[in-house]
Amino acid sequence: MKNETLLITGAATGFGKALCFRLAKQGGNLILLDKDKRALQALYDELDPIENCFPVLYPMNLAGAQIEDYQSLSEVIKKEFGELHSIIHNAAQFDGLSPLSHTKVFNWFETIQTNLSAPYLLSQACLELLVENNKGNIVYITDDFSNSTPAYRGAYAVSKAGLDTLMKITAEEIEETSNIKVFSFNPGFMETAFLAKIYPGHEPGTLVSTETIADECVNLMLEKTKQEIHGKVIKSELACFEMNPA
Repeated sequence: MKNETLLITGAATGFGKALCFRLAKQGGNLILLDKDKRALQALYDELDPIENCFPVLYPMNLAGAQIEDYQSLSEVIKKEFGELHSIIHNAAQFDGLSPLSHTKVFNWFETIQTNLSAPYLLSQACLELLVENNKGNIVYITDDFSNSTPAYRGAYAVSKAGLDTLMKITAEEIEETSNIKVFSFNPGFMETAFLAKIYPGHEPGTLVSTETIADECVNLMLEKTKQEIHGKVIKSELACFEMNPA
């Protein structure tokens, strides 16, 4: 992964931030995409001590991005790096637990846009760059809510179910023409602000850290063959997947 160009969405906080540190230590050329400019800058400063780490910050709000914005990003990557090896689709929006009858239409569309439409548009815009390298990964960060206990998760659960289907479609369509590995990774429950929205009564410090799960995800990208993970939803072997609602 040394000197490879990698794009991470939702990079500034939580699991995305942990992924950035792990990839930086592998020597990757990182493009960090997030809507929070201040958090991106803070992450840049934290990554600075890592040797030969010169990440590119790309502020972008996926909820409001237009088709042209994705094409512009692809052009910037081609101009600045000349290549792209991997994308990790980590960015996600979740507005809190709510029954469908009380879900605001605007929030529904924003969630679907961020969690499902954006990964499609970004992969489409960058697919030519990825295929040119004929290696690397397209990773979709998913979870269990689309299959178990989806009630009150609304658009979030719908978007994650769609994301896994998008992954399988992408994997099948490039299977015969590229060596890119396409898979979903389910990190389970981690110590993040996102978890607090779903389980506000959770006691901090009782779950596996984002850093540990990030190591696991990156190891899949590095060590697993295409035959082992392509087109599959891979669940963390270290994380917790069951919690009692608070």
